[in-house]
Amino acid sequence: MDAYFTRRFVEVLIPYLKKNGPNDRLASLLGDAGLDTAEALRLAAMARPFRRIRSLVATHLATYTTQRFNRIDELFLCFGVKNLCGHSQGWLGRKRLLRSVELLVERRHAIVHSGDRDKHGNLRPVDDSKLMKRMEDLVKFVHSADALIAKAIKI
Repeated sequence: MDAYFTRRFVEVLIPYLKKNGPNDRLASLLGDAGLDTAEALRLAAMARPFRRIRSLVATHLATYTTQRFNRIDELFLCFGVKNLCGHSQGWLGRKRLLRSVELLVERRHAIVHSGDRDKHGNLRPVDDSKLMKRMEDLVKFVHSADALIAKAIKI
């Protein structure tokens, strides 16, 4: 999920910039990525300035974690897409979809950071059916978010 949303943002960035130009949020993100006045002057002399912008943003977003819904929403707000995650859930008609995905992310964190052990040091059991349902929910969430991104940005 993390890799998908950052990669998708970078894929959409240049077509969006070419069509709509920068807005305040996007200009701020570009500044955070290193696109300052000196870099803009270097871009003016380049044969492919948009490739450089894309690589600057991709490098910047390599450290940006999109495993939380508010971070995903914040990122795509740069394109004017408001509440992407909430709308993805609503589009599927699933009131608890985001919570299911959130539980999957929390379990992933437990595995990575504490070896999936409880407070007594014992391994936590894995419920295969719950895990598979949550994985399916994750896939549905990403597909619906992708469709909403494509619909909202129209590139």
